Amino acid sequence: SFGSSLLKRAPRIYTSGEYPGDMLFRTITTESGTRTYSLPMNGITGLQQRRVPVGKGPKSRFWQYEIENVAGADFAVNDILVQPVALRRRVQ
Repeated sequence: SFGSSLLKRAPRIYTSGEYPGDMLFRTITTESGTRTYSLPMNGITGLQQRRVPVGKGPKSRFWQYEIENVAGADFAVNDILVQPVALRRRVQ
């Protein structure tokens, strides 16, 4: 919930790690359900940072994230950086 009872959007999400191929990134929220975003392979090997193309996207108080490799190869997630934007509506 990012420490707040307000609804939030997460228009900017970045993930860093070692991703050997195409990846799927999912946002799972209580209000907007599950949304899947494609992170195509960019040809870079080793540790890299990638932006998840969420845009204005879903809004929710509670957020979860999931990363999946399309081809099933091993990958390593270093971190997920989320920059939430609080909305004026409070969830009660």
